[in-house]
Amino acid sequence: MSMKSIALKSLLALPLALFGSAEQADEQNTDALVRSLPISYGHCYHVVNANNEYLGHDATGYHFLQFGSQASAAGFKICSQPGFTCGLNQPDAVVDAGQPFYLYDFVGNILTASGNTIVSNTAGQLLAGGGAWNQYVEFTATNERSDTRTIRVHARDHWAAPHDGLSVNGLNYLITDYNHGSSLLNFVETDCRAV
Repeated sequence: MSMKSIALKSLLALPLALFGSAEQADEQNTDALVRSLPISYGHCYHVVNANNEYLGHDATGYHFLQFGSQASAAGFKICSQPGFTCGLNQPDAVVDAGQPFYLYDFVGNILTASGNTIVSNTAGQLLAGGGAWNQYVEFTATNERSDTRTIRVHARDHWAAPHDGLSVNGLNYLITDYNHGSSLLNFVETDCRAV
């Protein structure tokens, strides 16, 4: 085989090799996007359900978390650790799929006027913790598609074990439950100073 034909074959094979490399890089980038959730520790978000209703507080003194027009929209900070320190500075890192995070509610309630990390009562209703209510709800999520801010959120409730799911009940309350369920939620970033 002449040097010309070897050079020509090498030149023709080059675009195929480059195309394969670009395809592999796209797959790796897509995998990384699916592993990375569209939320970051230390950032604040409004939580929105599939009906475009914002998560907020009901009218009781406990300010249970509820979706819809009867609830006033609230902002929540994503934290790596629970408790009062959650409201302080947190690492500015993207949350990966399956990695635990906590929601800090700045509004608080009759248990804690200054806000705290979300806990659950024995009925599975979610609210800001305070006093003896310090069995924080740990959230994890998966990103089913890399092109959306909607993620599938799971919850593990240390207070009302074996609550290990998350759902919305008939009154639009976000609750922990027994069925290993999850809820599709959209996290819309907002300024932490505005919540």
